[in-house]
Amino acid sequence: MKNTTSPSRRIFWRSLFWLGVTGASAGLQAQSAPATKNEEAIQLSAFEVSESQDHGYSSTNAVSGTRFSTPLVNIPQSIVVLNQEFMKDIGAISTVEAAQYVSGVATTAGPNRDVFIVNGYGVTVTTDGFQDDTSQGQGLTTPLEMVDRVEIIKGPSAVLYGSTNPGGNVNRVTKKPMFGRTATDLEATVGEGGLVRGVVDTNQSGKLGTTPVAARVIGSFEHYDQYANFGDSYSYFIAPMFSWRITPNTTLQVTPSYLDRNYHKKFATLFQFRPYNLSGPLSFQLPRDVDWGGDSPREKFLVRRLYAQLEHVVSDHWTLRLTGIRKYVSEYVTDVIPRDLLTDNQTMQRTWRQIYADDNYKIAALDSLMKYDLGPTTNQTLIAAQYYSPESTSYTITGRKTTGQKTSLGEGSNTTSNLPLINVFNPDPAALNAGPDQKFMSAFTEASGAITSASVNHMLQMFHSKVIVNGGIRFDHTESAGTNKLTNVVTSSGKNNHYTKRIGAAYKALPGLSFFYNYSETFTPQLGVNPDGTGFKPTEGKISEGGFKADLMEGRISGTASLFTVVNKNLVVADPDPIRASAGFRSQSAKDTLDGVQFDLHFDVVRNLQVLTSYSHLTSKTNNGLRVRDVPNETAAALASYAFGGTDPKFKVGLGARYKGDRFGTTDNALLMSSVIVWDAFANYQVSKQLVLRLNCTNVFDKYYADSSVNRNLIFAGPERRLRITAEYRF
Repeated sequence: MKNTTSPSRRIFWRSLFWLGVTGASAGLQAQSAPATKNEEAIQLSAFEVSESQDHGYSSTNAVSGTRFSTPLVNIPQSIVVLNQEFMKDIGAISTVEAAQYVSGVATTAGPNRDVFIVNGYGVTVTTDGFQDDTSQGQGLTTPLEMVDRVEIIKGPSAVLYGSTNPGGNVNRVTKKPMFGRTATDLEATVGEGGLVRGVVDTNQSGKLGTTPVAARVIGSFEHYDQYANFGDSYSYFIAPMFSWRITPNTTLQVTPSYLDRNYHKKFATLFQFRPYNLSGPLSFQLPRDVDWGGDSPREKFLVRRLYAQLEHVVSDHWTLRLTGIRKYVSEYVTDVIPRDLLTDNQTMQRTWRQIYADDNYKIAALDSLMKYDLGPTTNQTLIAAQYYSPESTSYTITGRKTTGQKTSLGEGSNTTSNLPLINVFNPDPAALNAGPDQKFMSAFTEASGAITSASVNHMLQMFHSKVIVNGGIRFDHTESAGTNKLTNVVTSSGKNNHYTKRIGAAYKALPGLSFFYNYSETFTPQLGVNPDGTGFKPTEGKISEGGFKADLMEGRISGTASLFTVVNKNLVVADPDPIRASAGFRSQSAKDTLDGVQFDLHFDVVRNLQVLTSYSHLTSKTNNGLRVRDVPNETAAALASYAFGGTDPKFKVGLGARYKGDRFGTTDNALLMSSVIVWDAFANYQVSKQLVLRLNCTNVFDKYYADSSVNRNLIFAGPERRLRITAEYRF
């Protein structure tokens, strides 16, 4: 295995030194006077949640369930909040790592992707409530060091976020500049696999004339030699943020950010041997660090994002917020994809390709929040309008084999295989690293679209706030155009209008204990066309959910438990008529139904002892009676931490276990991935008021297991055991 730890550490320390000097210089040059009482008393925005409302791992409020700060017990829908204390304790450095202790969560695209399933369906990833994803980046375009908390909404939430997946929405709430506060946080992490990581987060505040201003800079550097399904990874990130309180009631925030990621990509390491049915074994007997692509596979992307927000408090009862976002993503991917073994059960076919993509989008949004009393009721009404316009250009370069190049039996019998064959038990290095004989452009597409939406959400509290009713409706107008530039054939074209709604209620039987019911919807426009030009209706998802929420003993007992049913209909499948299907016709006759039970609970009833538990059980039904790929029937997790030292603890230890039930790795259910339990551990030591040392060990017993799959040839192994040591210094 290649070892570049020493050079990467030198780069890391140079980067950390430069960032530290930058933060210290900002502190010296800010000339900021001590915070005045007025600055300290600056009120938190109605659209933000403060960490002062957290109790250990428990968070009492969220913004994602209503788009404004709301107690969780008042929101009639399952929402899980992952706060800073929890994410730091488990040593998470990605959204997927942070979400592993949440019920119903399953990864689905390998360790270097923020893509996962919640309760049987994919989820939509947003940042501060706005869509934030690209065709290849898949959620990784917003690093976790920029994120203050992760809020997971379970189930459809289109009324709040537009077209979303039936699994729900993962909203990353980012860090903001803080008025009246001067602080710097430096983190350095080293770990197995050549991990070297540094983060600086510095906040300065002062005056611009007579008005308060705040500046915050977050920067990071990360390098891996080898980790699960990728290696030789570099990442650089910088986000300077600025906030200006123009008037006592008007605040402007501007955040530009820049991200550069570059890493060697392993498409997958595990595969299934023949026979291709439930008796076909996986390739666990082969070396764990095997790489079927040689040196060529690589993924790079550059991300530039500008976020601006203007908030104005019209009165004590009315707040306006205007948001503008512009984002550019340039991506380059070289893939070597394993294909079926030949009949000798040891010779692998492979496919080579390159993808170049440029994505950009712009968002303009207006939120108007009104709070008022009407008779004996308390009301909050959010009126929102949004314009979202994405554009994408991409092309694919594919390899072509020529006469004499041995890539498959029969020379030309498998057109998808365009690389030399390799023996999986004794791969030839020259064959592994060989490229295709010829390359040609196989795809070149341009796509653009626009979504204009308007929504109204209302929360009503009555009977002394014992009954809370939450409802809303949203209208989305979607336009899309896509063209194959090689053939000038229109690949998608059309317009779609769609209404979605939700209604829910919570009843507070006791202070801090509520029972709730929720019905909500989502949709996905289907803008493709059949060969005769006929289009499709949007795919629709609906959830019915009922359960209880707790926030007892000032957050010492908190969480949610519920029963739910999700129905996803109007799924686009091949036409049932074989003749029409062979001509490319599709129909929308399919639907699937998923029933489940879940809970996520937090206990802190014994001083310095925190316990998190979660569980989900899913039963899925599809038209063909098969289970959905990559969806475990059960998940469970528990994490316990104890802080030694009485009222002033200095030392904390934690132990966690994650269980993922069996799941099928292919859509035809011919590959079964076994259930697995993975153990994690951590220890923190507060050396001084400024310095904290952290030790994290994931997959303590180094369990080798299949975590997720795309098909029988592309199976992702779970991350191996990893030790990480982090030093955090605050001043």
